[in-house]
Amino acid sequence: MSTPPFVELPDGVFRTSVLTNRGEFAALRADPPADASAAPTTLLVPGYSGSKEDFIAMLAPIAAGGRTVIAVDQRGQYETPGPATHEAYTTDALGADVRAMVAALSGSGPLHLLGHSFGGLVTRSALLADPTGVCSYTVLGSGPGRIIGVRSKHARLLVEVVAKFGPNVVAPTMQRFERLKAGPKPPDEVVEFVHRRLEVSSPYALVAMARALLTEPDRVDDLAALGVPTLVAYGDGDDAWPPAVQAAMATRLGAGEAIFAGAGHSPNVDVPDDLVKTLLRFWDDAEGPGIGAETALTAASGC
Repeated sequence: MSTPPFVELPDGVFRTSVLTNRGEFAALRADPPADASAAPTTLLVPGYSGSKEDFIAMLAPIAAGGRTVIAVDQRGQYETPGPATHEAYTTDALGADVRAMVAALSGSGPLHLLGHSFGGLVTRSALLADPTGVCSYTVLGSGPGRIIGVRSKHARLLVEVVAKFGPNVVAPTMQRFERLKAGPKPPDEVVEFVHRRLEVSSPYALVAMARALLTEPDRVDDLAALGVPTLVAYGDGDDAWPPAVQAAMATRLGAGEAIFAGAGHSPNVDVPDDLVKTLLRFWDDAEGPGIGAETALTAASGC
């Protein structure tokens, strides 16, 4: 989970939704200045127990860099409801949701896709099903397969507690995890937001996602075979997938690599400005000369 640094929407960021053939997904959006050159849209997918607000500090800077940016809730997260069944929240099922979002958003050209943490596993599943419409991919604070860092202990404990006491204990258990986190306490309004997000998110989604984090297979070689321009970005203090594991994944992918000093599992929160600068450069490089919103859809061949 990322804990956003603030919750009040910055100027130019607004609430919206992405309507797809698999349903409607709550979103935050920011658009570039009216005189900006046309450029591909960017789609940001959050991680386990998170939401679109995890990217709140990045949205206005990305838009100022000349790009439309959309951050979404996955199914079952915060303001996007989902069914009371665990099968709806496997990485493949959620990947199909992302595929539907890409299809809905890329009608005027391919887009850039980013997945954070568990969102990295979901977006990878989406690409492996069909990379059409995606011209670059960023894996942020995610790994090659199941989670193995300190955070795996919380996921395992949640699954065990729910197996014994049922889904009603999900929110209180995860709120307790939040209260036990080390480091400075966030502002009161952020703490209230995080607790409310856990209360309204689907307990079935939270448990199923935790199980997926503990069991996801290594699919790096399959992803590498697609040839989609990829960036692996992570903090040097990541406690979910160790930095050495993410570095090895980048090598296997033949991907670019960005390591953020002083950042933990969520560079999107810890060093958002540095992350945005890196992303803007990566997206520019992936596009090459002459890209515009009118570019036809491509599959695994860059923008």
